[in-house]
Amino acid sequence: IKVSEDIECKELDDKILYIANRSGFVNEPNPNEFEISDELIVDEMSFRTTGSIEAGKDKDIKIDIKGNDSMSDAIGAGVHIETSEVKAEGNVGNGAIVKAKVIEIGGQTHQSSKLYGGDVSVNLHKGLVDGENITIDLLEGGKVVGDIVHIKKASGGEIEAREVYIDTVLSNVT
Repeated sequence: IKVSEDIECKELDDKILYIANRSGFVNEPNPNEFEISDELIVDEMSFRTTGSIEAGKDKDIKIDIKGNDSMSDAIGAGVHIETSEVKAEGNVGNGAIVKAKVIEIGGQTHQSSKLYGGDVSVNLHKGLVDGENITIDLLEGGKVVGDIVHIKKASGGEIEAREVYIDTVLSNVT
């Protein structure tokens, strides 16, 4: 086993201890080679695979969720994530809560999901988003609370913001 300088190796008589010298995620870039990384790359975040992660928004920890299956959630039902940056190519599930300085959701948010952040970007939004600079491709019945909000198409929903920019209003937007 090879380890980077971020991991201390102590050999004892009956075992070998590997101790992380800094915060982060254990990453295996090559077989049997380990390092501590500031970025976690996974296919999905659910109670079954990762559970909730609450590192804090002030930590420089990035989570990149690559799962892009339209039939399943990249961020699963009830999962809580709190970190500096979250990027998900897929959907956000029922009751999921995401808190980060930067949030990018490539899929859709469930109507009971909640996003809290600084810069937030969502493809199709149905839940609650509360942030500073918010960009949404399609608002579909969700609630948006922010400072500056940019929406390409709005088909239902509620918006509270200092500045609101909507390209196309389809129906029922407050």
